[in-house]
Amino acid sequence: MGNKKTQKKSYNAAFNKTPVRAAVSPEEAAKRTKKIVIIFVSAFLSAVLLLGIILGSVAIARNASYAVKLESVGMTEGVVNYFVTEFKAEYIKTLNQSGTVVTDNEAFWNSPYLSGNVSTSTKGDYLKLYVENSIKSLISANLIFDKYSKLSKDDKNNIAIAVNEILTYRAGGSKEQFDANAEQYGFDYKDFKKGIEMLYKANVAASRVFGSDGANVRSFPEFCDEFFTGSDKLTGYTRAKIVFVRTQDTFVYNDKGEREKDEKGNDKLRDLTEKEREEREGYIQLLESCIKGFEDGSVSKDLFDEVAQKVYKYKDNLTEEYLDYYLYSGSSFTEEFSKEFPEVIKKAFSLGVGEVGAVEYGSTVAEDEETSFVGRVYIYRVATDEGAYKRTDKVGFFEDFNIRAASALYSRMLNESSADVELRKKWEKIDIINHKYTSDYGV
Repeated sequence: MGNKKTQKKSYNAAFNKTPVRAAVSPEEAAKRTKKIVIIFVSAFLSAVLLLGIILGSVAIARNASYAVKLESVGMTEGVVNYFVTEFKAEYIKTLNQSGTVVTDNEAFWNSPYLSGNVSTSTKGDYLKLYVENSIKSLISANLIFDKYSKLSKDDKNNIAIAVNEILTYRAGGSKEQFDANAEQYGFDYKDFKKGIEMLYKANVAASRVFGSDGANVRSFPEFCDEFFTGSDKLTGYTRAKIVFVRTQDTFVYNDKGEREKDEKGNDKLRDLTEKEREEREGYIQLLESCIKGFEDGSVSKDLFDEVAQKVYKYKDNLTEEYLDYYLYSGSSFTEEFSKEFPEVIKKAFSLGVGEVGAVEYGSTVAEDEETSFVGRVYIYRVATDEGAYKRTDKVGFFEDFNIRAASALYSRMLNESSADVELRKKWEKIDIINHKYTSDYGV
């Protein structure tokens, strides 16, 4: 038997929680550490590679299932069937509202789109075009949404509410019953749910990119300039110097220099004096010479401004602050102006830059109208002033510039993206003409 102290040391060396280790050189320690790091990195890379293979396989499988695709956004055949069901119902509703009685069969859809013209496209051709363009636009809107935004918690909640409402209303909350009901249309609950999400994204995409008031369109300064000045694809604003010359009466002003109102809230008017009539007639002759002289170059174009400033002292004009008007078809200011003077707006849009035109109002308008005007209105079309839309104005020429520019830019984005939408073989299998339709699953 050995010594008891020797036995205790051996026991401790074998079973103690902190065993006694032999001294290791720095070189050996470095080698061991390097080996551990290599093993760890190899294991990590293997895991990443495996995950990549799995995700890649999922992406490939998903991509293969798409019937319609645009970059990273796609629709499976089931989702496409959902939208064909909805858009066909939408198109038929539009036809019915326009007075066309729709019979959903091949004979109807194969009939000429225009009655009595056997060589024209069929009603079915237009149905297919409508459904195809609607789907292309929808998938384009989803791509725009994904590029600039993502679904928030509130968004997902809104989508879930919409989905559950339809599920409850159409299938008593049962997904199995939903699938049984929707089978005849070629989609199931999963397709429907994805479709509602895509509809939601499409509906909010523009506001996510540009804001609810369109203000974010200023982040696209080049487009704003193009929208303002116009191009081969955009109309642009029309800048016109407009002068009103009253020949029968004029406004009544109080001591404060404000226009007085009658009991109906309209501007009070008084007859012109003989002297005032003669002066205005002289200015009309000068403005008439502008029309003739601008064409042959015999009159300086500065003359219009000179005469306009003199006429402005009479305060005959629609607004006392502005000689230059910025007009845009559909803008709030132009629409309001057009209610009183539609011929002036029409003339302004018809003129080329550097041209002058006139509109005559020879008698008072009906008594129930807000403003009566007898005289002539002169319009001088000039080039737009660069960046004018960035300035504030009291009248409101550019009050809705942002929202209109945003709408135009969003339409361009949709059109450009829609042109790149890929219709795959699975799309070709979908028979739109014979596809059953319903609006029961729309939101």
